Amino acid sequence: SRLAVKAGTTVTFINTGGVGHSVTADVGAFDSGLIQAGDRGSVTLEKPGVYRFHCTPHPFMTGSIEVR
Repeated sequence: SRLAVKAGTTVTFINTGGVGHSVTADVGAFDSGLIQAGDRGSVTLEKPGVYRFHCTPHPFMTGSIEVR
């Protein structure tokens, strides 16, 4: 649920679950769209900061990425 990366890093999310999920920044900085079971979605994070995110279909699923 937490990750720290350098600016310019591309982060890939792999959905190993049985239903679709998204990785959506709380403040709109990125949105993977719906990632179906077994698929991947990526975002490139250029600007330093802390990005909190959630899964749109399952808002209780949350995390954060710190970009340094």
